[in-house]
Amino acid sequence: MVNNTTGDVNITFTEPAAPTALASLPPAPAGFTGRDRELAELLEALDTSSSGNPARQGVIVSVAGLPGVGKTSLALAAGHAGCDQGRFDGTLFVDLHGYDETPLQSSQALERLLRGLGVAQEFIPRTLEERQGLYHSRLSALAAEGRRVLVVADNASRAEQVRPLRPASGRHRLLVTSRDTLPTLGARLLDLPVLSPEAAVNLLDTALRTADPADSRISQDATTAQTLALLCGYLPLALQISAARLITDRGRQVAGLAAELQQMRTRLEHLDDGERAMRASFDLSSRHLSAPLTETFRLLALNPGSDISTEAAAVLTDQRPDAIRPLLLELAQTHLLEQVPTQDRWRMHDLIRAYAGEQADAYGRSHPQAKCLYERARRRLLEHYTTSAEAAGTHLDPNPSAARSPRFGTKEQAVEWLDAELPNLVAASTGCRSPEQQRIILRLPRVLGSYLNMSGHLDEWLTISQAARQAARDVGDRDAEAVALEGYGSALGILRREHEANEALEHALEISRTTRNRELEALVLTDVGNVAIGFNKAERALDCHRQALHLFKELEDQYGEAAAWSNMAQALIQTDASDDVFDALNHADHIYRRLGDESRSAAVTMTRGIALGRVGRLDEAITCFRTAAATWHRLGANSQEAMALGNLSWTLLHARRNKEALAVSCSAVEVSRRAAQESGSHVPSLGFAGALTAYAEALYRSRKNLPQAAAAVNEALSLFEQIPGAPAGNRTAARFIAVRILQGLGGGRKNALIRRQLEALLGPVLTPPVRRRGRWLSRHRVVTLFQSAWVAVVWCGFFHARQADTSVWLLILYCTAGLVVTGFIRFRAYPWTDGSPGQVGQMVRMRIGCMPRLLPVLTLIASLSVPELLGPFNTAGAALARILGLA
Repeated sequence: MVNNTTGDVNITFTEPAAPTALASLPPAPAGFTGRDRELAELLEALDTSSSGNPARQGVIVSVAGLPGVGKTSLALAAGHAGCDQGRFDGTLFVDLHGYDETPLQSSQALERLLRGLGVAQEFIPRTLEERQGLYHSRLSALAAEGRRVLVVADNASRAEQVRPLRPASGRHRLLVTSRDTLPTLGARLLDLPVLSPEAAVNLLDTALRTADPADSRISQDATTAQTLALLCGYLPLALQISAARLITDRGRQVAGLAAELQQMRTRLEHLDDGERAMRASFDLSSRHLSAPLTETFRLLALNPGSDISTEAAAVLTDQRPDAIRPLLLELAQTHLLEQVPTQDRWRMHDLIRAYAGEQADAYGRSHPQAKCLYERARRRLLEHYTTSAEAAGTHLDPNPSAARSPRFGTKEQAVEWLDAELPNLVAASTGCRSPEQQRIILRLPRVLGSYLNMSGHLDEWLTISQAARQAARDVGDRDAEAVALEGYGSALGILRREHEANEALEHALEISRTTRNRELEALVLTDVGNVAIGFNKAERALDCHRQALHLFKELEDQYGEAAAWSNMAQALIQTDASDDVFDALNHADHIYRRLGDESRSAAVTMTRGIALGRVGRLDEAITCFRTAAATWHRLGANSQEAMALGNLSWTLLHARRNKEALAVSCSAVEVSRRAAQESGSHVPSLGFAGALTAYAEALYRSRKNLPQAAAAVNEALSLFEQIPGAPAGNRTAARFIAVRILQGLGGGRKNALIRRQLEALLGPVLTPPVRRRGRWLSRHRVVTLFQSAWVAVVWCGFFHARQADTSVWLLILYCTAGLVVTGFIRFRAYPWTDGSPGQVGQMVRMRIGCMPRLLPVLTLIASLSVPELLGPFNTAGAALARILGLA
């Protein structure tokens, strides 16, 4: 105590010295990788350069994500990077244990932070408010000294747990990690996704090489490593556990561990390295869920696919959509569920779904009533998917008079629903256990066949058909088995697997005849005939379609009857029976017109155009294609319009109307692109590839823009590679055009890339080197000079043979043979296509070509009436005539 001159007494307490811990951040995690973008984004959010801005004072950044995604690792890496870059002068770290049974309270966290700031234990206040005040005072004092501190609060579970830790000064930052999104915290929210596939594989390789630099198991088997990363869900914790297991057992190969993780139901058992376990990590998150959330979490695991709509979730939980949505949002905040806002859908990570399935199975075993509840929920959901698919299928029925389900307002809405739910439908068909569930999914092949064919989902079609076939056998439903076989055979036929397709369809035909299902028998006969058309077996196709026609007439199915006539016409086209073709087409067109089906009538008109083109009546064929294209344009059927325009382009090319063909093929490509965008199919249409091929041919003939022609045929070849079962004739025609374009394509950097792309698609094709202008002795000029000399010899031989009174026919034969040998006249076989998807097989025609560059030379030789003036050419010609016995 000290007295001052005024008599006042100043009392000063000297606080005992206590050590500070302004570098308490744990070490950066070893092998941290794959987070460059997220790390940069986090450092930008923690930027202290604009501390003078009041809006940024006391900034909090919250990193959230699902368990094991690497939130703490990212926070530690950001903290050390910030210190290394001079962004912060000190760091404080506190683990809030928010998901443990006894989480750290805010007052306890403040106590630890105050000790880190150098406050002795005896000077730390007892109440939360006093501790918070002292905490702010200490940080403000550091801010006054120009020092910046990063406070890291790890594993927070509630906003109330971290709100008192917010710095009062804008020079400091608070970084929070949590499994929950904390929307009320007033923080900058960053959601941490799983790793990219490349980063996940790199994490595995880095972990193994950290333990042993010579360990190259990941790099030596990169494909299996990618599979292992996928099975780990690209989740860092799961990847680190897998790496630890590989490190522990140096003799284990990556393929062995990947095989263990293949089974979803036992995957979590293998993601345990003795120290860390994915199941234990998920337990920490689920134990804090309320009873309704826990039940919803378990029920969501019953969904066959990885994502679910709000509507389907409401059906699964037997609640209204507006009642289930808040529960789904709450699960999304815990990151046990991921929201897809634009589609009103919810996605669950594979490992979390496996964990939720375990929880549902365990709860069902211990609670028999819950097990029955889950079975009813499964059946309810399967019934919802199947009835909705049936409702969507009504909008895909091409019959304009067919009834449409009010479940969907338009065809586009129906297709959109099918696109979104297809993975769930496939998973539902393969995951049914009970006979009740199997009977439900037996309806899927019939209702989904049209959609799967239209959208090009042939693998899914095969999967659903195989699953339905097995389910039909299990429940003893023969008709359902035949329907499944019919769909299976149709998909195989499109994939050009003829033997398997015929085997499946013959089995379906046998069952339909055994059960006397005439409607199914007619349908299977139609499929058998179409497969035969696809493999150019016209007689078999005609026999099947005639039988189908007879059955459709018995059933009084006018649409089936018209389709049979149209299919017969396509088979007759292959037999070149033109009169019968037009008769069949007239029958089909008459029925469609009577039914008022303009679209199918236009299809018959297009088939008529193909038939007319085959017999050389090109003008009539052009009129048919124009009529069909105009009809489909008026109906808004872009895909069919593009097909008609493509056929019109090819016909114009055959008629040598190249200028019109160029304009029409350009329109066909534009309409095809628009149709592809509207359809959303992942498999391109054959008409699109044909239009591009016709456009390339038209450009090639015009000789105006060969690089553009090369680009078009390159795209066409790429599309043919993506189309399963593309006709060989169409593909070969595109390759033939590509070779000719390559031969005419000049050099230079502009054309180098397209040349390499075409050569990669064509494979080992012999193409001449690029002609270099300005070089007199180029390859082509040398060949031309040699051929000119040979023509001179042949002409002299002809002169000597004529002097010997040789027969005129022998002279003509001699001249023709001479010109063929010289290469002046060439007979070439080339593949031909009319651009129609109905054309099957490779048709070959002969073309007679000549070399225009020899015409001036030949004219000069012919004008020389005295061969003696040609010197050695005359001597060689006389010798040739004597050898051939003509002189």
